[in-house]
Amino acid sequence: MNKFSKPAKRLSAASAGDPAAALMIPLMQGMIATMSVEVPKKGKVVFHIMGEAKESTYKLTKTDKASKTLTMEVTEDGKVESGTAVIGGDTLTLIKDDDTIILNRIDEAAFTKRLEAAKKAPAGLDLLKGLAIPDPAIPPTPPKTSIPRTPPPSIPIPPSE
Repeated sequence: MNKFSKPAKRLSAASAGDPAAALMIPLMQGMIATMSVEVPKKGKVVFHIMGEAKESTYKLTKTDKASKTLTMEVTEDGKVESGTAVIGGDTLTLIKDDDTIILNRIDEAAFTKRLEAAKKAPAGLDLLKGLAIPDPAIPPTPPKTSIPRTPPPSIPIPPSE
């Protein structure tokens, strides 16, 4: 069984010039620092991210032994996508369109440690626990307000003369 992890680097270039993306870097680094990928058997891959295991299947469509390149179709949730994997010693490079992920091989102890760490929320994400995140497809419901209807205080008015 092969296990790989993604190093928590290379995020600053992607957010250069984008202040909103720059604010997300610490959260993304926390997620990536505990991410791991497991290939338990031929044709199956499991992505472990934030305590969730996401299983997919893959089918090799082309192999090039000289360049150690595999072209494949990956099926996840019924959706089939094509991609390429390059095997280089202790690294596995996954390529899809313009996205490239370089994973490093890890041993069983490091894998177990990452799985345990992934069960905890990355720094900053715990602030969101318990908050109701609205669904953007559903328009917000105006809050119901109840203003107590108290009569104004009675002020005696003297009779006019």
